[in-house]
Amino acid sequence: MLNNLKAEMVRHGVKAKDISDLLHVRLATVYDKLNGHYEFTFNEALKIKHNFFPNYDLEYLFAKNNQQFKEKFKEKQGQSTWKYRIPFYQEVRSDEKAKIQSSALQGDWWEKGWI
Repeated sequence: MLNNLKAEMVRHGVKAKDISDLLHVRLATVYDKLNGHYEFTFNEALKIKHNFFPNYDLEYLFAKNNQQFKEKFKEKQGQSTWKYRIPFYQEVRSDEKAKIQSSALQGDWWEKGWI
């Protein structure tokens, strides 16, 4: 999620429609990219920065906020209501849950987008 970009859009009155018009893409595509389903290309990021936010750094605007998700995972790891999102599997054996938690906390699952 691009929380910094979203916050600056609100502060400066920039709508997702404005970005979709600038980039010549569908509005749904912009929402998907803002919500982290897909990434903006470097050229798209440059266009957005230069047209709407010339006084901000690219690193700030397009920083991913994965640290917040990692902290939430650590808080919930001991709770029985926590759901595991694992591709192509519906059930996870209890001995596998410890492996999943361990590897997720090490970060490789976050980087692969599995959690």
